[in-house]
Amino acid sequence: MPGFANTLACVLAVALAAAAAAPATAHTTDFEPWRGPGEAAVNARLASLAQECRADMNRALVYDPQDMIVAADFNLDGIVDPVLDQSKVYCGDSLALWSGTGGSPVRIFVSDGEGGWSEHTTGGFAGRVELIGHVPVWLSLVHGSACDGYGALPCAEVLIWGDGAFRSVADGKRSEP
Repeated sequence: MPGFANTLACVLAVALAAAAAAPATAHTTDFEPWRGPGEAAVNARLASLAQECRADMNRALVYDPQDMIVAADFNLDGIVDPVLDQSKVYCGDSLALWSGTGGSPVRIFVSDGEGGWSEHTTGGFAGRVELIGHVPVWLSLVHGSACDGYGALPCAEVLIWGDGAFRSVADGKRSEP
């Protein structure tokens, strides 16, 4: 019987190891992964948002992958750069986790031309890509305080890629009134 006991112990050990490993290997994400340029970087951000949603509100991440991503080649390297608009990403049926009077975060993933991606964060309302000449820019409405005003005062931000980062007049020299 010692041989049977050893065999049984081995079978039980393998079964327990498989059972312990099963949740990790069988785990599915709390969100539908993005399929497109910058896939790994965008999905890492979505995984972070899904975890935050689950931890803060015990809800699943909800979005339409085709609605929440816009894209342009901001750095003109020939690789499309995706833009994740969090105003179109929800925590279950809640619209308030990432949106408020200042708008919502916007994550712009810019390719480095060698397979890597850097994530740049801005925010606002109703953002979109516009071409000025041949140069893509990110244009969005922002909280009035960005223009030394108040919330309802119209204000806009325009971001353009240059010298390895997004640039805006807000970052540079301001004219005095």
